[in-house]
Amino acid sequence: MTRTTPWLRSGALLVGMLAWGCSSSAATDPVQVAAGDADTDHQGSLDADDDAADTPPAASCMGSAILPGFAAYDKDCDFLSVCPKSGNCYCGASCKSEETLCEPSLCTDVSTTCWCGEACLTEGKKLCPQYICDKDIETQGCIAQEQCAFVDIDPPSWCGCVKMPDREADCWCGTCNPPKPACSADKCVGKNPEKCIVVPGAPYTEPYCETCGLVNTQPRCFFVVVPGAQTP
Repeated sequence: MTRTTPWLRSGALLVGMLAWGCSSSAATDPVQVAAGDADTDHQGSLDADDDAADTPPAASCMGSAILPGFAAYDKDCDFLSVCPKSGNCYCGASCKSEETLCEPSLCTDVSTTCWCGEACLTEGKKLCPQYICDKDIETQGCIAQEQCAFVDIDPPSWCGCVKMPDREADCWCGTCNPPKPACSADKCVGKNPEKCIVVPGAPYTEPYCETCGLVNTQPRCFFVVVPGAQTP
């Protein structure tokens, strides 16, 4: 895993903590730096002078971005993008654009059909919320309608605050059964191709995202670690 961040390697590292978000007990080697949503790409609703900032964004981790450029590490957290669609979401073609739709697999057994009309009371039909039924429908018998159904299950437990590894992923050389992630050819030089040999991932030497989470529904990097750096 290679990352190029010359601005972090070229001199003293300026670190500041936003009072609401960050712990004061960060390790000194490697340095942990709060990251995620305060660079220019994320600032938006965090601006105290903005009326929209009255309600801070919902964050799944403690911490917040404080240095421009840290948004580059958000891509390391993209695996969390499935979380908003994995629970506490909605099924149905009538859902509004601001509502988060579930993954299709979650909607397989969810009925989005409901019914409007006084006649439904004697037919045992599932009644729609009142806002779906207008007066004209009420007098036409029991009429099927489409509703936006809420799926009341929590996303998987790992969809919260995830601590990322401090090293590259392990890889394997040789013939593995079942197959395993293969190393690049240079890592397998001199190793028996008839055996399945693990090559442990090397510790990162470049800055990397140490903590991934969500801000509202967006994956964000909350902390960046700079290996070998010292606090000012």
